[in-house]
Amino acid sequence: MPPDRFTGGTRLTGPVELSVIIPTLNRRPYLERCLQSVLADIDQGRVAAEIVVIDGGSTDGTVELLQRLNDRIGYWVSEKDSGVSEAARKGVEASVGEVLHLFAADDESYPGTSCRVLDYLRARPDVDAVLTRWVYRFELPDGSCRDLVIGQPPPGRLARAYIVDTAGSTTPPPEATFYRRRVFERFGHYDLRYHYLAYLEYWLRLTGRGARVDVIEDLTTRKSYTAVSDTAAGDPRRIDAELRQVLRRHGGLRGRLVLGYRDVFGPIALPRRALRLVARAAKGGRL
Repeated sequence: MPPDRFTGGTRLTGPVELSVIIPTLNRRPYLERCLQSVLADIDQGRVAAEIVVIDGGSTDGTVELLQRLNDRIGYWVSEKDSGVSEAARKGVEASVGEVLHLFAADDESYPGTSCRVLDYLRARPDVDAVLTRWVYRFELPDGSCRDLVIGQPPPGRLARAYIVDTAGSTTPPPEATFYRRRVFERFGHYDLRYHYLAYLEYWLRLTGRGARVDVIEDLTTRKSYTAVSDTAAGDPRRIDAELRQVLRRHGGLRGRLVLGYRDVFGPIALPRRALRLVARAAKGGRL
């Protein structure tokens, strides 16, 4: 019987300022592209950073990829888990950096951007987390791609009302967010009851309990939607059920109004073209 757990990595010898945490499961082609983009960002910015990969037991050659890049990855493990929320939690616990960046295996980092985020945090010790700009990339079944810039909050302090109003449509992705480690120490980790929308619950928990999250203009992340992305390939009924649970628990009166509005009009915060691209990427190419 083959082993059910693989692990490896090469820890940095000095202090680590940034940990990039990447949960994954059977995304090898995307993961390789993701890792190369993160490494380019780290190298160009000369950041004291580590990469932490938490793989849920892939069978598509992911382990072989991680073994090949073992000298460039601070820590990696491949073993079964309950999903991306648990993997993110394990990644935070395995990391050693002062700033944490939760990434996705099918996303890409823009070179030389994380160093600017770290400069921002160094100059503002009262800021708990930074939300940057991001681009959505929709990869369609015919191999073509479409990039869209949608759902960008205004610069300044992130408002809780913005998270409630965009819930289930253009909620800021965690992949565009850099957290200080103290955020997880003070506010806890992702809630494992949520498979798809733990990040939404976490946003509402942070903004509802006084965490300071600043929105800045730097573009750091290309957020990809592919046929295997969780929200594209996931169970729409479970996603909707989680959305309702989160908004009823954390959204207050505004959250209940958003749910009522969605029941009547649907998630209209997304432009119609973006909705068509999501459907096409997930369901085989028909608009």
